[in-house]
Amino acid sequence: MADKPFNIVEYIPELIVDQVSGGWGPTVATTYSSIFLSGSPDGFYYQSQIDLAGWTKEGLTAFFSNQYIQRDGPYSPGVAPVVASDVLQARDYIIVTDVPLQVTSTMIQAGFPSDASDYMTIKFAQCEIFVQSTTTPVMMIKADSFRMGSGQPTAAGTLYVTRICVPFKVTGAPTDSITFPGLRYIAQGIATAESELVHINRLRRSYELQQ
Repeated sequence: MADKPFNIVEYIPELIVDQVSGGWGPTVATTYSSIFLSGSPDGFYYQSQIDLAGWTKEGLTAFFSNQYIQRDGPYSPGVAPVVASDVLQARDYIIVTDVPLQVTSTMIQAGFPSDASDYMTIKFAQCEIFVQSTTTPVMMIKADSFRMGSGQPTAAGTLYVTRICVPFKVTGAPTDSITFPGLRYIAQGIATAESELVHINRLRRSYELQQ
């Protein structure tokens, strides 16, 4: 059976949030849902699925050579007075798994002991943190970036994409607003056949973790 190169593309919509009484809320109706993250302020999450059933039916395993995120614009704050010790922050997590990621207060630690998820099922995961510039308040600049995924191959029939947006400011004001830009998840690699025993064990492990 011939190897099949792949180029997976999944779009993740933008989210604009404003300060509302006691927390944050979306500016307009959105496909994002609210979540309270332990030790963090209110967050919002979006989930979608990528169908790989065609490969599963052919008994193929997907091996990733490259996974990355593109975005369609900047992280933007609402124009508001800035105090250097209390700026707007945008924390943006992307997690791609081959079993459904459970929506819990610890999901931003997916793959680590504080969360119930299994590290091997996390094919890609990253967080980027942007903070409002104190010299140019209409801009946000990257303060930190890190990855948490295993990059392991998958024989599952579905990839599950989760985005978690966490706006933060110690002292909120009604003028506070943050735009989390639209994103594009891209995965490249080869779908190929493994030995029957390895493939069966990979499928069995995926099935057990979904129960």
